[in-house]
Amino acid sequence: MDMDDIPLDIKNLTTLEEIERRFQQVRKEEDNQFDKLDVILQGQGLLDDQMKELTNILPSLETVESDLTHLCGTIKFTSSLAENISSKVKLLDLAKSQVFKAIQRVDDILDLKTCTDGVKEAMDKKDYEKAAANIHRYLCLDENVIKQSVNIGSESTSINASLEALKNARQEMSRVVSEQFDIAVQSGNEADVEKFFKIFPWLKMEDEGLAKFSTYLSQEIAKSTSANLKQALNTESTHSRYNLVFSDILTLLFEGIARTIEKQQPLVETYYGPGKLFALMKNVQKECDKQAHLIMREFLKMRNFDEIERLVRQSMFTSSKKMEENRKLDPRKLETLLNEITVISSRAELYVRFVKRRIKADIEIVYPNKEEREESWLDFQKWIKNCDLSLFIHNVISKYIIIEEYYMKESIQKAIKLDYFEEGNFTSSVTDDIFFILRQCIKRSISSSSIDCVCAILNQAVTILEMDFKSMLKKTIDNGYFTGGVLDNISLAYNVMQSSFQQGKLQSVDEKTKDNRQLFLQTMNN
Repeated sequence: MDMDDIPLDIKNLTTLEEIERRFQQVRKEEDNQFDKLDVILQGQGLLDDQMKELTNILPSLETVESDLTHLCGTIKFTSSLAENISSKVKLLDLAKSQVFKAIQRVDDILDLKTCTDGVKEAMDKKDYEKAAANIHRYLCLDENVIKQSVNIGSESTSINASLEALKNARQEMSRVVSEQFDIAVQSGNEADVEKFFKIFPWLKMEDEGLAKFSTYLSQEIAKSTSANLKQALNTESTHSRYNLVFSDILTLLFEGIARTIEKQQPLVETYYGPGKLFALMKNVQKECDKQAHLIMREFLKMRNFDEIERLVRQSMFTSSKKMEENRKLDPRKLETLLNEITVISSRAELYVRFVKRRIKADIEIVYPNKEEREESWLDFQKWIKNCDLSLFIHNVISKYIIIEEYYMKESIQKAIKLDYFEEGNFTSSVTDDIFFILRQCIKRSISSSSIDCVCAILNQAVTILEMDFKSMLKKTIDNGYFTGGVLDNISLAYNVMQSSFQQGKLQSVDEKTKDNRQLFLQTMNN
């Protein structure tokens, strides 16, 4: 063994102990290596078995490889075949759609000929509904498509002739239906009116049908209202409903229109579709405004409303006491007029709420989009707010507020003048009388169903309490309670002398002192 082959660490060993220790380490490593060799040699049989298995598997791998190659070829062939079939299916689908279009065009041509023959036969028999149904069937066809289907030869001439015949039939049918509708309206035949009203949409004449139908409804409303108004004007003054006769007529007008809308709304929605109620209501509302104006004009005339308002304004705002005393109205005579005005206002407000409910439901069906629905609702609210009925009622209510204010003030002034005290009570009659009057006026304004009216009357009631009632109480309280002092006796004696000269009789100072004390205590209790 060459010295160069000896590891360096062994070369560096100098003592016997180091050599022995290193020797033991080497022997231990040698034993470990022998153990590893034994383990490897023990697994040699397993390795041999595995090698044998690999050797046996190699021919199978060659078979798998060939099978995979064949499978890839099959997949490629299937893919190309599927592409060919798909293109053919697309061609078949296109051919199928073309066949269906051709069948549809043939059906349209057959329908066209059927409609032509059916319209002519129905018109000869005056079967207007059947004729209108055939014309509606023709109107649903695409005329340009039919003309493109057959554009040469005798067939084209026949189709053009059928189209021209149907156009003429539609014009003739439109004229006949319009005339027959007018005849039914004049004769008052409700069944024929509805019959021809249903035909208009079949002829694509929805707007004209709605206009004529609303005109018919307006005529019926005018006829009924005219009869009611004539009967009301002949009502005796002793009749129990005489003071409310005009509110009753307006109620009948509003109820009649409400019944008409409830009855005709299903008919309109069935044959004209949703969203047409607003157009119908606009035309009917014009007649409602007209009839309400006629009724209110007679109301103002028979109730002498303008003259009463003039006298009230004159009494409230003039500075001439002499004129006030000569022409001042008795507030008790105004109660019946005020009550009738509030009833008229409440009936009109109830009618407007009914119309709003119906139109709102119709708008929600027609406009699923929230923005469009809100815009349409705002347009309707603007329209109903500016209709003649709303404006006229608003004008009457504004005058009612002035008359009611006069009624409150005059009634309270009278209650103050008639104030008295009963033995055993702590307050005088003026407190109960004033609050009874105010309660009556506020309750009456609430019955009008007008928010503006209620707010105005409440404000006026507060003003009266703060001004008239408060000033009356303050005046008595400012006089003070007479304690019987020297200054009080001198002042009281002077007042008693003045009062005695005016009344023509003498009154003792003690009696006057007692009355003033009693009045002061009553006022404090009030």
